[in-house]
Amino acid sequence: ISSAASDVYKRQVCVRLRPLIPEDYKLGNVVRSSPERCVHLSLDGQTVKISKDAYDVKLYRVDNTFDEAASQTEVYESSYKKIVIDALNGFNGTGMVYGQTGSGKSHTIFGSHSEPGLVQLAINDVFKDVRLRIAKDLVANVFLSFYQLYLEQAYDLLTTTTNCGKPECPALSIREDSTKGAFVENLQYVYVDDEKTTMDVLKLGLRNRKVHSTTYNMSSSRSHAIFQMYLDFEEKDDTELTSNLIISRQQNENIPSRSKKYSVRRRVLTFVDLAGSERVQTHHQAKSKTQFKESVAINKSISALGNCVQALANMSLHSSDDINDIFTNTNSNSNAVAAAQKRNLHVPFRDCKLTRLLAEPLGGNSKTCIIVNIGPCYYNYEETKSTLKFARR
Repeated sequence: ISSAASDVYKRQVCVRLRPLIPEDYKLGNVVRSSPERCVHLSLDGQTVKISKDAYDVKLYRVDNTFDEAASQTEVYESSYKKIVIDALNGFNGTGMVYGQTGSGKSHTIFGSHSEPGLVQLAINDVFKDVRLRIAKDLVANVFLSFYQLYLEQAYDLLTTTTNCGKPECPALSIREDSTKGAFVENLQYVYVDDEKTTMDVLKLGLRNRKVHSTTYNMSSSRSHAIFQMYLDFEEKDDTELTSNLIISRQQNENIPSRSKKYSVRRRVLTFVDLAGSERVQTHHQAKSKTQFKESVAINKSISALGNCVQALANMSLHSSDDINDIFTNTNSNSNAVAAAQKRNLHVPFRDCKLTRLLAEPLGGNSKTCIIVNIGPCYYNYEETKSTLKFARR
């Protein structure tokens, strides 16, 4: 799954193996006081081996692997930090986590009381850069949005109403714009000026997120959570910028006026915690019809996401100039799009709302890192194999 040679880590895929948890002892086949394992990581840091028996062994190559002993900081330094640095330098960056419910996705990306998540580590790096820019008398503003997709409906997580998946918190419409692409209408954007304020906003959103008890997890996230940081940074040069993400000082009331010419360019950091995947047959046992619908909706959207990522990977076989033209004109009937269609380079972003909203974060000038979380035990074999197949795509 290593990235194409011409585009070293535009899309990076990592695998993280979680440590044993109490559920493994309850649900797993306990041998010598420890659940039987089916996952093994190679010493080269790029190969995952899963084995059902001596005759059924599969190998998967990825860009990086992290074992049970890897700390959050170690994972961040080898994965998301690259996209954060690129975002500070003008690119868009997208970090995603994917895997079976109970595999440690939310812990990886959002952390816990005892250990910071990758998002918190990214926030720290962003504001270190913000302070350096302000010290140089450069404009550096940060805005946040946080929403979830639950049963194919978008809900703002930064509202005062808890459990935004419920009817009292109205679903928001998804609109299309010729310049912005797909966006959530009436979504709240919050200005933040330091790490503490940002973490307070993040914690508010996490409290409002939809969770349920499932077969493998007492508090499984049943929605896709999308946390975005909009970085409006001043570019202090004389180059004429033509991107539609440029904001003039007169258009942004939060930026004081100056006499000299200048421009402020926006870059977006997107962090996506995908809902936990689980086989519908397993999840449906002794569960409600609503939770069955949740599993179906989750699997459908993740399948659509896999199709999009696979199409993007196929596009890496073509010249980078063609790819840039395609994504620059995603929402128009340009010659580049027409040429791409003739070559059957179609990316099915419109198949579901998740992929519609991630069209810009995954394409264009965006750098993407996907961390695939898996469990170590034999009783998770089928889910682990399915997860690694997603990574391979």
